[in-house]
Amino acid sequence: DLPIVAERSMYFGSGSHGATGVTQPGTQWYMAEGYTGGGDDTWILLANPGSSTTQARVRFLQENGTVTTRDYAIAAHTRLNIFANQIVPNVAFATVVTSTRPKRVRSAPAAISLGTMVCSHESSVAATMTFRGLP
Repeated sequence: DLPIVAERSMYFGSGSHGATGVTQPGTQWYMAEGYTGGGDDTWILLANPGSSTTQARVRFLQENGTVTTRDYAIAAHTRLNIFANQIVPNVAFATVVTSTRPKRVRSAPAAISLGTMVCSHESSVAATMTFRGLP
């Protein structure tokens, strides 16, 4: 057996976006960029691959210095989709996710207009450390 890394690709109209999967779950994740203004939608996707429920704390660090925190319970073997636009509307932000058990995290920003995907999409995997945390 060899290890694999999955990829998620989306194709639509005249555009596309994709992101590679993470190689292992973690308990702390960082996403540097999110934006909920100008018709852009941002989703934070949390996956719990474990066999029991995990608690996740999601902190949205807004560009004006405000921190908005939400706590979630994620059932075993499920994914939680968080629509950031409903929590931090019309703002640029970074996100920090911590949990009691290891999980996988990714961000899926997308600009959507009347249910139709339009250009300028992006998808990214969260990092497990900040630049300051590098050796």
